[in-house]
Order: sequence, then structure tokens, then C-alpha cells
Amino acid sequence: MSLGTGHWTDAAWVALFVLAFVTGSCLGTRVSDRIGDTHMATVLAIELALFLSAIVLARLGHGRAGLLMVVVAMGLQNVLHQVVAGADIGRSFITGMLFNLGQSLARSRRDRVEARKAALNALSWSAFIAGIILGAHALGTFSLATCLGIAAALVAGMMTCLVSGWL
Repeated sequence: MSLGTGHWTDAAWVALFVLAFVTGSCLGTRVSDRIGDTHMATVLAIELALFLSAIVLARLGHGRAGLLMVVVAMGLQNVLHQVVAGADIGRSFITGMLFNLGQSLARSRRDRVEARKAALNALSWSAFIAGIILGAHALGTFSLATCLGIAAALVAGMMTCLVSGWL
């Protein structure tokens, strides 16, 4: 829309966000391919560093640049996807979750496993939507830097749990 209406600055930011996501997915894949099964802690550590960088940038008044770091982390996060009971629920793209839900629903009449996959995909999609709602509420209540700090704390908690063997 920005290109069509001649809003070149906005279009450039959108292009940077797309490039940041692809950069994150490329980085995550390289880490995963090099390290193998133990890549989760490394990916979470990189995500934490990106969130901390985003906090610094946001506090310095460079919110969009900080969000670029978050988008790199979003691309990176996709390498951590998990398959639970045959359902690929870890990807963070909402249309993919809905597509998987539709596929599982179509196949659920002839295969009980597909019914479980449908339930897991529906739960994953619902969790994604809940996160959007909670994130929007938090951003309306707190500063960007505070919200990024909460996200960084969650990533640090996941990393601690993983390294401690709790996950």
C-alpha cells in the first residue's frame, strides 16, 4: 500500500522489516545446521541479545530500529518449531496455522490422529491470537522498552529452563 500511494519512507521500512525477518530465518537455519540438536539454547541466547539491543534502541528513541531487532528474532524463532503429536505447531505465521487446521479438519473424519492435530493447530492459533491481544494491551499500557524487557525476560526464562534441563 505504501508503494501504491507513494509513501516511500514507509515502504522502505516495510522492506527493511521483510529483510530483517529473512535475515533472522537465515541466521537461525545456519545455527541449526551447524550445531544440530542442541541449537535451541544458542538460538534463544541470540534472541535475548536481539531483545536487549531493541531495548537499548527504544530507550534511545529509535523505536523502529529496535523493532527491526525484534523482527530478526521473529525470523530466528521459526527454526525452533516443534512437531507435537504429528502437528507442526511452532511456526509463527498465522495463515500457516489456519491452513494446517483446515487440512486436519478435512482429514479428521477418516483419521483420529488428524483430529488431535486439528485440536493442536486450533490451540496454537488461539495462543497466537491471545499473544497479539495481550501484546497490544501491554504496548498501550507500558512503554515499548518495558514491553521489550518483558519479552526479554520471557526469552531468558525459556533459555534458563532449557539449559537447566526443565524443557
